[in-house]
Amino acid sequence: MESAERIAEDSRVPNKSYAAFRSKAGIVSRVFNTALYDANACLDQLDAILTEGLEGRSPDDITKTLYTAAMSFCCANDIESNNQARGRSGKYFEYLVGNIMATALGVRGVARIEALNPELARGLNPDHLFELGEGGALIHLAVKISTRERIVQPWAHQRILDGAYGTDRIKGVMVFLNETNRLKTGIQETCTPARLRQYQMFVARIHALYYFDPPRPYLELADAYPFVPVRPIAALEGDARSLKDPSPWRQVRQGPGSE
Repeated sequence: MESAERIAEDSRVPNKSYAAFRSKAGIVSRVFNTALYDANACLDQLDAILTEGLEGRSPDDITKTLYTAAMSFCCANDIESNNQARGRSGKYFEYLVGNIMATALGVRGVARIEALNPELARGLNPDHLFELGEGGALIHLAVKISTRERIVQPWAHQRILDGAYGTDRIKGVMVFLNETNRLKTGIQETCTPARLRQYQMFVARIHALYYFDPPRPYLELADAYPFVPVRPIAALEGDARSLKDPSPWRQVRQGPGSE
C-alpha cells in the first residue's frame, strides 16, 4: 500500500467524504471514509484493543482504530487481487470482528452447543457463537461487509435458533462494515431500511446490529417499532454488559452514553 496513491472520490453521502487507493498499475480499491481512516491511530492502538478490550477508550479512538484495521486490509486486497478476491476481505473481516467480540465479552467462541431440537439446528453454521457460562447469555454473531450480502440469512438463522433452543434463548448480534456503493454518479450508501424493519418484525428479533461506518437511515431504525437496534461499533464498549445479560429485554436502544 505504500506505493499506492490516495485519490479523492465524489461523495453523494451527506456529511461524509470518501477516498480510495490507486496502484501504479491503475488498479483502484474500494472507497473508505476519510474521517474514520487513521493509520497512525490504528498502529498505536489495535494490538491493545484486541488484547485488553474496549473499556475506557474513547468512541473516536475505537471507531478509527477498528475501521482502519478493516479497511486497510480490504483496500490492499483489492489492489493486490485486481478486485478479484473480495471474498478474502469478507473472511478477514469475520476474523477481526470475532476477535473484537471475544475480547469485549471475555470469552472465546464455541464450535457448537447442544440443541433442544437437533433436527432444526442440523447444518446451521453461524459465523461465531459465544456461550457466556451458566446464567449468562448465548450469542449468535453474524458478520457481513454490508447488508447486500445475503442479509436475510442471519434473521433466518435466528428464527431456526429460536426453534431449536427456545425463543429469546440466544441473542442475535450482527456486525457490518459499511453500505458504500460506487456508482457513475458518485459514492452513495445503498440502504433498504424497510427491508430490515420487515425482517425484524416478521422473521426474528435481532438483539443488536453494529456498523463500523453506520448509515444514518439505519441508525434511525432504533427509534421506532419494531426497533431494529443499529449502533456504531464504538457503542460495543458500553453494551458489553447488556450483551452478557441473559435477559433479551434489557437491551440498549438509545445512542452512546445514554442511560
